[in-house]
Amino acid sequence: MDDPFIGTWVLNLERSTYTGARPAANQVQRRQYSVLDGGWQQMILTSQTPLGDPTFQISVFREDGRPYPVQTNATLGPFMSREQATNVTRSYTRIDKNSVEFTPYTDGVAGLPSVRVVQPGGMTFFETTRGTNAQGVAINNVLVFDRVR
Repeated sequence: MDDPFIGTWVLNLERSTYTGARPAANQVQRRQYSVLDGGWQQMILTSQTPLGDPTFQISVFREDGRPYPVQTNATLGPFMSREQATNVTRSYTRIDKNSVEFTPYTDGVAGLPSVRVVQPGGMTFFETTRGTNAQGVAINNVLVFDRVR
């Protein structure tokens, strides 16, 4: 199966909707999804803080519903220098050819699941997160990503 998510995507802030404050216009988010051997995939996310400092996430995973480690700015140094495992994981489950659900975990506690859906034509995907977060706030975010490659 050709995976329509494979490629490079950029967050379209103008078309995205957020509960609460929107990210600043300078907070460009770029995601690259690629296929690895043995049924594995890799996701690299690059962005920046509101102050302009670079951030990243990298994960290697299968779409089997099991949680896999996610390395971030905060977790990569301790992992490389002390082999300290990350406390951030994410599970992915394929719904159908154009849809994947993923759930973030911190210290083993699940966050709100999100669903990514690639639209017909393969040039846009929507990532929807709905529910009530750990602080009791209702979340209804729809992020829109445009394919750049």
